Amino acid sequence: MEGTNVDSDLKWSNVEFQLPKSERPFLAFMAFDTLESVYSDKVLEAMSGVFGSIRRAKDVFVGFTTPQSASAAKLENLARVVLHLETINGSVVLYGSKPYTGLFSLSWDLCYRKIHELEQAGFLNVAEIVTTPKGKTMKLYRSLLKSAQLVYQDGIFKVKFEFDGEKDISGKWIELNAALDT
Repeated sequence: MEGTNVDSDLKWSNVEFQLPKSERPFLAFMAFDTLESVYSDKVLEAMSGVFGSIRRAKDVFVGFTTPQSASAAKLENLARVVLHLETINGSVVLYGSKPYTGLFSLSWDLCYRKIHELEQAGFLNVAEIVTTPKGKTMKLYRSLLKSAQLVYQDGIFKVKFEFDGEKDISGKWIELNAALDT
């Protein structure tokens, strides 16, 4: 990214060229607060070519924005699904405004359990243990996962992981539906 022209910097054919062995659909994540800081508040208007290419190819686009972002309202109008993550009375909640959903509470206890499971499974390790200014110990984790590919073909989900270091499952396709059926 050179930061001068978003349409040429994010040209979808260049993205496709960089992923010759990947299967469709591609999943693109973009943070609009970052894009606006690089390209200006008018970044969304300059991305029509990017959005058109993604739609024509039937790829998937996930845009992240804050309520203060200049692109927020326009993105909400363009989107098929709009999810909000907020803190309400001290609880972190997720809800949809397009389509409308109820509130879903996100539990930090569940997050800690999942982090522990990922650590036990070899996906994470503790990179550093630090002490906060208030004296609390905090673990900083590092992902051992270099890449993951998820494919859906003929009604079956398959995943392949590549890790830093040797793991039994590294480089092997795992059928997720088969694991669920047993």
